[in-house]
This record gives sequence, structure tokens and C-alpha cells, in this order.
Amino acid sequence: MKKTLTIAAMLLLTASSSFAIYDPNNPNPDLKEGVMTTMLAPITYATYDSKEDFESTEGQICETASDGVNTFMMKDGKVFAGTKIWYPNDFEPEWQCESYVSDNIIGWSQSDKNEFNTLLERTSDSDKAIIAGWVQKVENILMEYPESKREMLEAQILESIDTAIFELIVKYPQDIALPDSASRIYNILRLFRYAIVTR
Repeated sequence: MKKTLTIAAMLLLTASSSFAIYDPNNPNPDLKEGVMTTMLAPITYATYDSKEDFESTEGQICETASDGVNTFMMKDGKVFAGTKIWYPNDFEPEWQCESYVSDNIIGWSQSDKNEFNTLLERTSDSDKAIIAGWVQKVENILMEYPESKREMLEAQILESIDTAIFELIVKYPQDIALPDSASRIYNILRLFRYAIVTR
């Protein structure tokens, strides 16, 4: 329990130490730095008409894909190699992920998948390294406990992350984008949460 609180304190300190003051002279900062909100949507196993649409939406989280006939491996978010057995006459591909990099991703809504890919694009390599370090610390802490307690501890860690995100968001009016530094912390915390869920 003490280690869970240590992680929560680490997250809150990181979040609170990087705030910037809202600039009233710039009420509409660049939207790409703004908050991306997601609404929970029904689970969908989406199909895509083009390989490019599929890669941009699910490429980073998919391990194997299908075009409706053949199966393909994924590498660095792109269709890489696969079985090219045959195509029927008048074939129109319907791209779909057949297996995800983590079983936990299967239950993600389309909004979750889109947010995850957006966070990957917006998060710098140095921030991704910070997240990887945090995930490793969480993994080390969880391994010290019996498996029966790990799920409960992970839920507490996720709740701590959610609380830090909530506290960050409520500090700013909802009709404006977050300042750059707050947006950075938001992106780090959201990607950290996804990393914990998919580890």
C-alpha cells in the first residue's frame, strides 16, 4: 500500500510541478496541443477500406491484421509481410486487426484506439522514456506482491493516475485548450495509464 501511495505522490508531483499560467492574451492556443477528450463508445471491431486508414488508426496497437482474405504481420505500425494466397474476383479489402499487442486492447473502444495513437504522436521520445521508467517501477513493485494482490494494487495505481488527470483538468476552464505544459503532463499521464493497462 505504501508503494502505491509513493507512485501516486510521484505522479502528482510531476503533474503539479509543470503547470503554466493561462495566458488571457492567447485564449485559443494551438488546438493540436489541446485536450483530447474521449467518450466511452461501444466496443467495435472496426474495418477499414484502405490499408492507410487501418495503419493510421490501429497500426501501433495491432500485431496481425487481415484484409479480409490474407493475414499480415505488423511492424512499426505498418503492414509488413503476410500470406498472399489469392484474391477473389472483384475483391474489395476490409482491413481489420486480428490480434493486438496486448489482450487488454481487445476491449478498447474506437475512441481509445484513436486517443492512444494520438498520444503516441504527441509524446516526445524523452517523455516516452519517462513513462517506460515509471512502468518498470510499477512492474517491479507489483512483482513484490502475490498475484492475488496485484490486480487490486494495479487498480489503485490506475485510480491514482485518474485522480491526477482529473485534478489537472479541473484547474482550467473547459472551453479552452490546456496550456502547453499542462497538455504535456496530461498526455504523459494518459499514455502512462494506457501503458499500465497494456503491460
